[in-house]
Amino acid sequence: MTGAAFARVVDKLGSDGRKVTEKENGKARAKCPAHDGESDNSLSVTRIEGKVLMKCWGGCETADVVNALGLGMADLFDERRESYHYADPLGTITRTVTRSYDSSGKKTFCQSGDTKGKPILYRLPEVTQAVAAGKVIYLVEGEKDVHALEAIGAVATTAPMGATNFDKADVTSLIGADVVAVVDKDDAGRKWAAQVSDQLDGICKSLTFVQALDGKDAADHVAAGYGVDDFLSVELDAEQANLAVEQELAFNRGVSDELHKLRIRTEARRQFDAGESTDPAMFDDQYLDADQLGNLPTPKPMIDGVLDRHCYAILRGRDRTYKTFVALDWALCLATGKPWQGRAVQRTRVLYVAGEGAYGIAGRKDAWEHGWRYRVEPEWFTLRQSAVNLYKGGPALEDLITRAGEGGYGLVVIDTLRRASGGADGNGTDMGLVVDNIERVKRATLDGSVLTLAHTDKGDNDSRGFSGIEDDADIVWHAKRDQDRGALALNLENVKMKDAPEGLMFDLTMAAALSSLVVSKAADRITVDEMHDTDRQILAAMRETFAFTGATVTQLVEVTDLPRSTVYKSRGRLLSSGQLLVTRRGSSDLLTIPRHAVESTVESDPDSTPDSTPVSNGVHTTAEHDSTPVHTDSTPDSTPVHTTPPVYKTGVGVDTVDETPSRACESCSQPLPDLRIRSGYDLCRSCEIRMEATS
Repeated sequence: MTGAAFARVVDKLGSDGRKVTEKENGKARAKCPAHDGESDNSLSVTRIEGKVLMKCWGGCETADVVNALGLGMADLFDERRESYHYADPLGTITRTVTRSYDSSGKKTFCQSGDTKGKPILYRLPEVTQAVAAGKVIYLVEGEKDVHALEAIGAVATTAPMGATNFDKADVTSLIGADVVAVVDKDDAGRKWAAQVSDQLDGICKSLTFVQALDGKDAADHVAAGYGVDDFLSVELDAEQANLAVEQELAFNRGVSDELHKLRIRTEARRQFDAGESTDPAMFDDQYLDADQLGNLPTPKPMIDGVLDRHCYAILRGRDRTYKTFVALDWALCLATGKPWQGRAVQRTRVLYVAGEGAYGIAGRKDAWEHGWRYRVEPEWFTLRQSAVNLYKGGPALEDLITRAGEGGYGLVVIDTLRRASGGADGNGTDMGLVVDNIERVKRATLDGSVLTLAHTDKGDNDSRGFSGIEDDADIVWHAKRDQDRGALALNLENVKMKDAPEGLMFDLTMAAALSSLVVSKAADRITVDEMHDTDRQILAAMRETFAFTGATVTQLVEVTDLPRSTVYKSRGRLLSSGQLLVTRRGSSDLLTIPRHAVESTVESDPDSTPDSTPVSNGVHTTAEHDSTPVHTDSTPDSTPVHTTPPVYKTGVGVDTVDETPSRACESCSQPLPDLRIRSGYDLCRSCEIRMEATS
């Protein structure tokens, strides 16, 4: 910090005969030369790294003060060319941003170094240390603001390439951090805030938006003599931050209203001119006799026990509960056929409607591919990057319905329900029309479903607004953060399953991959001491009575004398934790205990539940799940890999290091999982249990 600019300005003020009062820490006061008022303290001068800040308390612009002194804007910098170096956590410079002024005083920027890679944050070594120490990180729009806040003792950072490109930055260094974002008071600042909100959603521990108490930005705030405790807190939720999106939505709602009225008038005229009468036979196909009931579609799983076909499903939760991450995880598993948390997946095309904007979706998709070693083929996943109004309808809705049918999509994701509701009264019967249009989209799919993401009420009990939103749903999942297990932990609970028992729960965690996060299975296992008493009873009955034959829920009810609903809830918990397995599906589930289960810590059968024992490089190793279609490596279905991505083949992950020859079960001729082949088994697990029971 040479202070050349500070000395230049102070000397110029003094040379004109003004009284200059210099204070400690690079601060000075003098009479402002632009309006030449009576006060000798009307101009504040503050030295920061590389430049000087000026604040006229009479309201003069900085450019006017500089001109009155006979200086140029470049004179406010120590050097006419100022370089900002971006270094990695080890201090190695990877990118340099250079600021300069031309002869006319116009400011220009250029970049050098690694300009093609994903840009890291400014002052990254200091940020990394501060996050580890639990300090607050101030996120600002430019390097000048960083230097201003550093001058008053704060830890601050920014991203290169301007306010409109924050979504391109690598923000993994802010995982688990307390972040305060200082928003500039202009349109660019509001758009920057929208990107920050989207990029850091679910990444940092806390995110607060503030603005300068005086002036436009953080540098003005500091120049006016204020500290970090003086920032003004602002409520910048998704609606306020993304002002441009809201304005576009308002315009589209107006257009949709007019189109809706026009269609009504056109249809009314058509019916009036045609004088059409209702033909009673046109409704005959809506009535079925008892023998025809078999023609109705039956629930078929897309993700076993999680999502079915022909369903309207809801994934609900408060803000920052990783709902979008979970929905995207389901969507990409369906698009690739990768099992989800060890559960079989029926591959289908997915159409994702990103109603809250497409910021960050590409990074999350890249992280998912990297972590799981699967490539998402373009024709299997489609993203619409703006909302569709399901209340007013219009061309966008009709286009969505047409695409859902003609594109052969099996799942359409609506993220979020609030964005898709347009101008509907969220607490009134307007939402009935929204749900009706969701049904239209579902019927247009290829025997598929619609998944909507919804915010919960203040009590985090139900989806926010009209009760009919959930009344008409077939499946409802609830996402909650689990602070007891860590900042990145969440619980996923099934609270409604129309055609199956509810109560299934998943303890999940978010794992870092590239510059984003992916959904992973929690590493900890439930021990006997942590179990419910009913869970112990069920496990005892399974070991003592059904160790070799397996049991249905009805049999467990008969043996334990527990209520059927209690057994179903216990079944969900034990399946989720891997302490029970489903080995056959038919009219009812056949439940079995893992082959190597013990009392202290119940271990799951390697063919059914991934082992979550970590190794030194962060890769969780276990056997593959039986339902993995072609996946030839030993990566589990519930824990991503955080290593360099391998070469991809179409639709599946590939590991060319350890390939096991394929072999079939000697009894049923089904392909054997790799681990059973390597362990010397000739039978699949199901046939082994059956033979043990009859021997």
